[in-house]
Amino acid sequence: MLIAKIKFLEYFLNENLPKKEYLIVNSSWLSMMNIRVNGDLDILISNNLWDKKFYKFPKTNSFGLTDNFNKRIRVHSIINGPYSKLLKYSSNDEIIKKYRVYIDGIPFILPRLYFTYKVLRLKKINKAINELTLLKKLNMFDHNRNKLFLKKKKDEEDFKKMRLFFIKENHKSFEWSSLSLYDWGLDKKNLKKILV
Repeated sequence: MLIAKIKFLEYFLNENLPKKEYLIVNSSWLSMMNIRVNGDLDILISNNLWDKKFYKFPKTNSFGLTDNFNKRIRVHSIINGPYSKLLKYSSNDEIIKKYRVYIDGIPFILPRLYFTYKVLRLKKINKAINELTLLKKLNMFDHNRNKLFLKKKKDEEDFKKMRLFFIKENHKSFEWSSLSLYDWGLDKKNLKKILV
């Protein structure tokens, strides 16, 4: 099972949230693709689920789902979350309805959206690094500078391994047979150029 590779997933599934009301996003894809283990588990939830079960949290902020894994199982904000910004939607609802795929019975965001998000994030990181003054670039003790460089290195390493995944045509294996070129984002010139 592909989902067996995802860290923290079993704890999230113990919450028994309705599958039509959420999507698992981000580096869970990298775990399933054998690129690297996800550091945390990121979730998008619907307005309906937020209003019924998580109403005490403001919709503008992300939050930790469980006490034990507060920093590891993260629910993205409804308003101005990374995917609603990417797709210019006012909330997660349309994303959850339109851009889902089931892997081993669990709903995930289409990988094409995660890859697009990752490309845009790396562009932002590179822009932020280019805008640093020379003094800031050289200051080894600057926490924000170090964080930027670490994220850049991690994302670049991920993209190298993602390219290998597609060059070796692992996406065509039986375990991935339910996903189309569209789902992967390989029908999109800009994304294909980065991934293959």
